[in-house]
Amino acid sequence: MPKFQVYKDASGKTRFRLRANNNKIVAVGEAYEQHASCINGIRSIQKNAGAPIEDLTVEGGPTLPNPKYQIYKDTSGEFRFRLKASNGEVIAQGEGYESIEGCLNGIEVVKKSVSATIEDPFSSNKAEPESQIDAKTEATPEPPQPEPKPEATMPEEEKEDQTPTAPILSVTREVVQDYGPVETVIELYPVSSNIPKGDKIALQGKLLRIGTKQGISGAKIHIFERDRSILGDDYLAFGNTTADGSFNIYWKARPLSWRKDTGDIYAIFRGNEKAKPSKSPIQTIAIK
Repeated sequence: MPKFQVYKDASGKTRFRLRANNNKIVAVGEAYEQHASCINGIRSIQKNAGAPIEDLTVEGGPTLPNPKYQIYKDTSGEFRFRLKASNGEVIAQGEGYESIEGCLNGIEVVKKSVSATIEDPFSSNKAEPESQIDAKTEATPEPPQPEPKPEATMPEEEKEDQTPTAPILSVTREVVQDYGPVETVIELYPVSSNIPKGDKIALQGKLLRIGTKQGISGAKIHIFERDRSILGDDYLAFGNTTADGSFNIYWKARPLSWRKDTGDIYAIFRGNEKAKPSKSPIQTIAIK
């Protein structure tokens, strides 16, 4: 599970950083004068974590509205990302990566930070050690409940759990849930029937749970061209699904066969520990 760490920089301002499971720093925030503003910055990242990705390294790619991730190259040629809120403010900056795949993996860590723990040594809301909590629970008997009055026969109203998404606590209790793996279906939306050679096109679709039609986030999707020869199918491009299960993968159009200007493409999800693999129907495209 990723975690946020709140700390003070050399100038005394409050900052945060996001660490992955391997303790590597994936993203950092801005410097804040107030502690509360820093916590609000973390909450903003968690709120916008499922935003789509805009790849500025692809020429002619579409411009997406905020909130969004932006992938770009820095002056040293490394791939980086930044997360913009709905007002266009940059709320997180990623580290430098040698490949775009590494950059996409960093974004996936941010996407999983929705329920990340916040390590905050400056918070006044400190949790007691777990052993002390349990000891108090055992030492203090529960007071006897009064017998219900005859007229109070209405069932008690079920109250919504108001626990914050990521409580600022030093003690967390992990809840293990069994999700599957679930059956999936992948959709590859139709593309233009005649695509100019060299154009950057978006191959879009969605990965869903069968039955509930709920989107599956953080899944890697590959696009292939079906090749009827013994060489096997040709790999074209890959991308990852967003919070609602949708994907938007860019591909530079090229002839798919030396014999003709048409080809058959499909999207495939190879599965993971929570979801079973699936493959989209074949569709034919033509390259001018």
